Order: sequence, then structure tokens, then C-alpha cells
Amino acid sequence: MCWLTLDRPDKGNALNPDVLDEIDGALTALAGDPVVKVLVLRGQGRGFCSGHELGRDRGPDDVLSVMARLHRPFATFRRLWDFPKPVIASVHGYCFGAATQLCSSCDLVVVADDATIGLPRLPMGAGLTPPMLALTIGLRRAKELAFDIGSTMDGRTAAQWGWANRSVPADRLQAEVEGLARRIARAPAAVLAGQKATLNRVAEQQGFWEAATIGIEMDALHHYARTGAPTSEAIRKLGVKGALELFERGGLGVANAGDVSGSTEI
Repeated sequence: MCWLTLDRPDKGNALNPDVLDEIDGALTALAGDPVVKVLVLRGQGRGFCSGHELGRDRGPDDVLSVMARLHRPFATFRRLWDFPKPVIASVHGYCFGAATQLCSSCDLVVVADDATIGLPRLPMGAGLTPPMLALTIGLRRAKELAFDIGSTMDGRTAAQWGWANRSVPADRLQAEVEGLARRIARAPAAVLAGQKATLNRVAEQQGFWEAATIGIEMDALHHYARTGAPTSEAIRKLGVKGALELFERGGLGVANAGDVSGSTEI
């Protein structure tokens, strides 16, 4: 068993190209290591991962550049998916946005009961993460998380809905994951690799990576249309925390965004 730790606690273990490159390097080094039969992915500090790092210069906004940026993290997620050994995501604290895609690319997910799992907490692009969630928690639940921005599921709910394999008290998370990994590691490596490849093919036949591609294309369209420009501007001026507070007050929507009343008769 090998622990692969996201170690940027001051940044919420957020993902950026450098972090993705480091994950790729670790996967390459560990793939052929006969001692490692199970890989566990975890986060350092208060939470697992806050998703993509916000507030940094992402580069040009032309279509090709946006598509390349969106495809980049999925290249790493696909490496996890194709890694020839079982990968367990050990989730505590928080797991937002791209972090849910990261976990969905792992083979097993164990969460703390009090973990908080959800989509990005601010209206940025549109459609990147929900398609992958829909295949695990169901269409209507994915729609609720997508429409009600900032809504979340706790660890117990994530397990009940099928996003996670199991949920345990936070103080038992490491022991639970270690026990699961050690039981898995009793099997020959070749058997585990074969089981993983077989089950991955079933998921791919069901459209797992097609769903991811749909999300990338839809999100790229909205980036190009700059539907997330008000949010980006708020982050630039107020920081992420300030932008979250503004969103909670209805200040990132259209005029009178806080008014959701009214009726229409036909």
C-alpha cells in the first residue's frame, strides 16, 4: 500500500497544472513498482481537495486554449483510471468541483461521515462536473447539486447515493482505508489488474468518459460565451471569500436575482 498525498493545505489542496504534473509523475513511478499493490489518494490538512485553484491567470480565452485547459486535468484523471492497480480515494473535510472528478476516476471512495462533497461553490462555467456525477448518484440528484449552487452532500449521503463505497466516522477513516487496502492487497497483482480492466470496460461501455467529454465541451462553450465573467471579476476584486459572500447575497446573478417569486398563467 502506498499513500499519495495532496500537500497544499494552505491552498485547500487545490489542483493546478503543477499539481497535476506531480500526480502524473508519481503514477508513472509507482505503476511498475512490485511492492505497491494498492494506491491511496488523500489530502493533507483540513480537507481532501477544494477543486481547481481559483484566482490565478489561466491564460487566453480563445476556444482552443480553453479546450486545452479543460482537457488537461482529465488527462491525469484518465491516468488514475488506467493505473494498473486499485486506487482508493480517502476523503475527509471537503471535496469540491474537480475533486469529485478526481475521486470518480479512482476505483473506490471511502469518506468521513462529516465530509462535505459538492460542485463548485460559485457559478463559473457550466456542465463540467455534473455529467460524471449523474452516472453515480443519478440524474435528478446531479441536477439538484448543479442547479442549487453551493448545495452539498455529507459523507453518509454520498455513500447512500452511491458516490462513495462507504462512510465512517472521521477518526476511523485512516484505519478503515488501511484495512480495506490490506484486504485487497492479499490478491495477486495480475488478478487485481485484470479485475480493474474488466470493470473499467463496463463503465466505459456505459459512457463514463463520454460523459466527461460532454462536460468539457459544454463548459468550454460557456467559457467562450463568458457566462462566468461576473464571477471571475468578483474573485479578482474581492478574492474567493468575498465572491462567495457576494453570491450568497444574490449579487452575482441578474438584476433582482434574489426575487424568485412570481407566477405565469397560460
